[in-house]
Amino acid sequence: MIGTAVAPLLLALLVVAGCSWFDTKKQSLPGERISVLSLDRQLEPDPDLSKIAITLPAPVVNSDWPEPGGYPNHAMQHLSLPEKLTQVWRTSTGEGASRYTRVLSQPIVANGRVFAMDGAVQVGAYDAVTGDRLWRVDLKPDEERGNSFGGGVAFWHDRLYASTGYAQVLALDPADGRVIWRSSVGAPVRSAPTVSDGRVFVVTVENELAVLAADDGRRLWVHNAIPETPIPPVSSTRSRSKPEGLYGPTIFLRRALSMRSPLSPTSAVGRSSIAAGCMLPAIAVGWRRSTSEAASGLGSKSSAAHTGFGCS
Repeated sequence: MIGTAVAPLLLALLVVAGCSWFDTKKQSLPGERISVLSLDRQLEPDPDLSKIAITLPAPVVNSDWPEPGGYPNHAMQHLSLPEKLTQVWRTSTGEGASRYTRVLSQPIVANGRVFAMDGAVQVGAYDAVTGDRLWRVDLKPDEERGNSFGGGVAFWHDRLYASTGYAQVLALDPADGRVIWRSSVGAPVRSAPTVSDGRVFVVTVENELAVLAADDGRRLWVHNAIPETPIPPVSSTRSRSKPEGLYGPTIFLRRALSMRSPLSPTSAVGRSSIAAGCMLPAIAVGWRRSTSEAASGLGSKSSAAHTGFGCS
């Protein structure tokens, strides 16, 4: 009986004590609060700046936009535009974004034509006045079976240059799209090339800057940027198997990267003999092989769901 009577009393004491715990408020430390965020501060205008007159050069109408960003130095100066922009024409440039393709390039304008690359790495030329398509060429290599995306186009000295996710840079005749030369850069390219002073500059997904001669595509020099620290992606334990295939001159693979993982590659892209590029900065390291060892029995079949790719 005593134990039965004490139990409700203890429970009531605990409830009262718990209420007092929740009512307790922490006392703020005395002193001035200073933000640790560099952006959390007030900017005071310099009163002397109001005395300086703002002058601009006369606006000019540019007839060309030869590269993404305008000119190679990305300085288009003071451009002239009408007070109201209106749509003159609209046309399709080809394949858009899908599960295996992405449209990463921007159209350019040169010599009265608009050049654009679609999601399937097809380059087309369109009349700048009417929007009519003049020609289209598929830059996918004949020996390539998979899909890739990325790259872009640039115009310099009456020649059109294109980079692709198939690890290639090409020079095209802007009149009909005929391929003048084609060079490999060793890894997929996601952005358009920059062309200046007889040189074609491209950056691959392996953080490598390749510089080619604009006249014949020969390699002039290569610069390797600072490598990134490998970070193993989080993978699901529900899908585990050995990696199938080998890609690239030297790449890193790890067992069982599930496509369900939030950090795993979104799709298998790039050439079958080139390390596939990824949309996310995940690098899987498990073992290392070269292409010479791949010929001795590792095979060449690609499997996006079971293979990890090195990304930049």
